[in-house]
Amino acid sequence: MLTGVDRAFRLVFNALAFLGFAIGGALLSWIVLPVIRVRTADEKEAARRSRAVVGWTFRLFHDYMRICRLILYDPRRVVWPTIQGPVVVVANHPTLIDVTALLASRPDMVCIVKGALFHSPAFSHLLRCCGHIVSERDDGLAGAAVIREALANLAEGVSVLIFPEGTRSPEGGMHRWRRGAFEIAARAGCPVLPVYLSCLPPVLAKAAPWYRTPADPAVLLVEPQALVDPVEWGGSSAKMAAEIEERLRRRMLAVGAKGGPRRDEAAASAVRSFTGDIGGNGRSTASRAEYHHASFSDES
Repeated sequence: MLTGVDRAFRLVFNALAFLGFAIGGALLSWIVLPVIRVRTADEKEAARRSRAVVGWTFRLFHDYMRICRLILYDPRRVVWPTIQGPVVVVANHPTLIDVTALLASRPDMVCIVKGALFHSPAFSHLLRCCGHIVSERDDGLAGAAVIREALANLAEGVSVLIFPEGTRSPEGGMHRWRRGAFEIAARAGCPVLPVYLSCLPPVLAKAAPWYRTPADPAVLLVEPQALVDPVEWGGSSAKMAAEIEERLRRRMLAVGAKGGPRRDEAAASAVRSFTGDIGGNGRSTASRAEYHHASFSDES
């Protein structure tokens, strides 16, 4: 269990993480990315370079969170399937940092962003420089203009990231998925790449305050699944959405089926395997598979 001093330090580290995130976002928005745009004649290439720089800074953000034992996640360790051409990436949305986690690991994607964030002074310029897509709908899901922009990006070879729930998931569950992402994939003729996300113990969920500090560091799991071809579903976005949602719900149940203390012990084991060998470079000697699956193995 955390002592009062440990909890205070973790709270300070957590506050510094998000303060640094806000300052870094402002520096990128108003200094770094405008320089890239000025120095790059081609607008699409400027957006690609901007996404690469932002992805690098997101990796630094997650390195900090990991080294400070706030959330254990290394985007370099995510194992993606072999992908040729653009895809529509869909994922559940359990935490506040799911976007940064995915873009830190695979930065050359655009995502659909709610209008309130897209027009915020701190991040508006960053999002525009990277070519992300604004949705003025409250649920952040696809209207006609969003679909057109997503299709244009896919036609240019840029993958699109969408959270079909439209908002963060309820703790320990999922909202019903909307079919907008799958309609985009069906119209573009692009595969869908489902990604399962989990955070144990839960932190930064929709109903959880940022300062809530669990007894053990949280383990963030990012688990890409097999590609899904829209042709298999006859181009039916509704059927495809229902099937992929059901697959991720089954994965969630498989993780949750470990249940109670046993699940907590498995998560703690993953924490120990990841942090026990950290040296001066902040990296663990644990293998990729060990890190990403130690908590959720059938034999744990």
